[in-house]
Amino acid sequence: TGENEILVQDKNNMLYLLDTSGKEIWHVLIDAPIRSQIYQVDAYKNGKLQYLFSTADKIYLVDRLGNFVDRYPLVLRAETTVPVSVFDYDGNHNYRIFAASNDNKVYVYDISGNLLKGWDFAGTENLVNSEISHYSISSEDFIVFHDSYKVYFVARNGSEKLKFLTGFKFSDNAIYCDISGTPKFVTTDENGMVRRFFKDNRQDSISRGEFSSRHHFAMKDIDLDGKADYIFVDSARLSVYGNNGKLLFDYGFDTDVSAPTFYRFGGQTRIGLVSADGQLYLFNTNGTLHEDFPLSGEVPFSICESEGGNYSLVTGTGKGRIVNYRITK
Repeated sequence: TGENEILVQDKNNMLYLLDTSGKEIWHVLIDAPIRSQIYQVDAYKNGKLQYLFSTADKIYLVDRLGNFVDRYPLVLRAETTVPVSVFDYDGNHNYRIFAASNDNKVYVYDISGNLLKGWDFAGTENLVNSEISHYSISSEDFIVFHDSYKVYFVARNGSEKLKFLTGFKFSDNAIYCDISGTPKFVTTDENGMVRRFFKDNRQDSISRGEFSSRHHFAMKDIDLDGKADYIFVDSARLSVYGNNGKLLFDYGFDTDVSAPTFYRFGGQTRIGLVSADGQLYLFNTNGTLHEDFPLSGEVPFSICESEGGNYSLVTGTGKGRIVNYRITK
């Protein structure tokens, strides 16, 4: 309909769809916590959307009335080690669902729940510990991920495209694509060292500080210079570095905080975090806290445009409440 809706799962694994006034549209029981992001897909190519997501061992496809689509939930061959990823390579609704599993295999399904014919990937040496990502550089496709010690760059059919020798242990962070300057793929090792891989089989490393093995790493253009910046969250500290290595800003918290989430509105890219003591933080481009923050909330939040040119921030509390805050640009 073009209207925003709210999808939320509670601790008893019940999944609810609500309208923006908080009225329940439907609810359905899922047998485990949702581990992946929730994708909206057009499985029937008719303009009617469904929700696709995964638990540890199943993939779900739920229609707009709250019913499971035929053949779903799909029981996976083995339990996943990272959340499933969904790609629509050419924007034609021919979805591909990637599931990296604890048998060292990466399974690929089509939207009908069938294993994809033509996918011929030999498997990984260790368990995959990064999100599987897809990038296109000058119309050339790369499906990228890593296990603890090896990085994989493969084509749509699973054949190897790039090969690197890596004598270090990777963090659990995803691999990003940086197209500023010479295109490169970027992630971190367990010590927070930035590791970069180039299409000509070169690799290098750069330091942006000292970080623990529990650090979160992401890339996003925060300072709006057209180049992706380096964002680190480690325990109770946020550190943001420009693409040139300059520290743009950092911030210390009283307690540990979540992985960063990014929001684009009001002409800025903002960084959102949730602290362990139930506080929501939203940082502006210059490193200042957005007006009225921190706010109370206990789970990662969503932001969407609301009436009057303002924005709604929706989050949840430990008391079973959904909270809708109005925030300014």
